[in-house]
Amino acid sequence: MEIKNWIIGKLPLGIIFLALSLLVLGCAKIRKNNDIVIWHQMGVDVREVLQKQLNAFEKIHPNIKVRQLFKGTEELRSSYIIAAIGGQGPDLVYGPSDQVGPFEAMKIIKPLN
Repeated sequence: MEIKNWIIGKLPLGIIFLALSLLVLGCAKIRKNNDIVIWHQMGVDVREVLQKQLNAFEKIHPNIKVRQLFKGTEELRSSYIIAAIGGQGPDLVYGPSDQVGPFEAMKIIKPLN
């Protein structure tokens, strides 16, 4: 049970931390105000772990602020589609993997590489 909790709680956050690092390394300027915005559907317990990781990231990169915003599954999907089509939206989306195909078909996501 403890290993399962570690995998559920830590692995996705490690991936997000890596993605944030790649985003910073790959972009000279993220936004005018150097914010990174993450929309996600993580549970409360995982959000707390995410916030700790984001705090660590911000210590390493003090000129960058990372904001996280929780959205339910359907709200996340529909809000992202609308925002992305309008050229807005978050820098990262953490949600159900079954949306990757439709998002790619709509050309509203990009690979991290």
